Amino acid sequence: MHFIPHYAPQIGDLATKFQDMPIILDHLARPGQGTVAEYNEVVRLAELPRVYMKFSQAGVQSSSKQGYPYLDAKPIVKRVYEAFGADRIIAGGLGGSRESFEKFVELLEIMFDFTPEADRAKIRGLNAKKLFAFQG
Repeated sequence: MHFIPHYAPQIGDLATKFQDMPIILDHLARPGQGTVAEYNEVVRLAELPRVYMKFSQAGVQSSSKQGYPYLDAKPIVKRVYEAFGADRIIAGGLGGSRESFEKFVELLEIMFDFTPEADRAKIRGLNAKKLFAFQG
């Protein structure tokens, strides 16, 4: 779901009604486009076992007042990691070139440098592979 934090309660209602349906919250749920109280409701969605958070450059950038690598957004990333855990965060983003992909991977490594490599591997792709039942 692509949304702003204001809509977290409604997403929680849907997730409760459709408990077997995985829900992916896109772009860290755009924390910079809501209030602290609204983002607290986003983080509460981690209590629902089929809700996943998607890490993206756009999500980090939207919550930062700094340029790349958006270090002032790192506390939000850590909070999401602590709430959702390494098993319910997936990475993704748009990229039209190898350079943009490499920059995204670098950003992920910077933002999650406090986690074990095994957790970063899950976030980088193993979680998506499992969630979408990719083979190979």
